[in-house]
Amino acid sequence: METLPGKLFIYKFLEVILCLSLWIQKFNLSVLGLSFRLKNLSCQVSSLAGKANKLRRTGLLYKQRLERKCCDLQKAEAEVDLLGDEVDTLSSLLEKIYIALDHYSPILQHYPGVIEILKLVRRELSGDSVKPI
Repeated sequence: METLPGKLFIYKFLEVILCLSLWIQKFNLSVLGLSFRLKNLSCQVSSLAGKANKLRRTGLLYKQRLERKCCDLQKAEAEVDLLGDEVDTLSSLLEKIYIALDHYSPILQHYPGVIEILKLVRRELSGDSVKPI
């Protein structure tokens, strides 16, 4: 027959094994929970990475469009400057033509259409002309 200290040792040993078994079960449950959370986070990160790539591509597309529009605006500005210079040149030429025709206005009195045109040119050059809206 076994002695009492031997039985007590076996009971204590079984108790330690049982506690260790319970701890291992809790640890396994904890690992399973963490594994589930990790898989869930992995799916979320994957989704966010896809969205980030899409936003990056969209941002690049918007940047390219903005650069193209800026380039177009610079070209348009240069063209407007050239047209302004051309308007100045033509205004100067018109003023010279007016001066020459005004010099001959006594002779041109016989041509009422020419006199009306001279009046229109004079108003245009003086800045009194009415511009249509």
